[in-house]
Amino acid sequence: MFFEVRLFPFDYAAAALIIKEAGRIVGTLFADKINYFKPCAVLAANSEPEL
Repeated sequence: MFFEVRLFPFDYAAAALIIKEAGRIVGTLFADKINYFKPCAVLAANSEPEL
């Protein structure tokens, strides 16, 4: 798992594409869709969390 608080779109856009193509999960800290037009907290993981 990887977590970063404030990344700019140019920091995570390519990585998010690669992660999604590999069948993994990419989202924000607050379970929102990633906004590629402003900085946000990014979370990437191998699988969905078990609650």
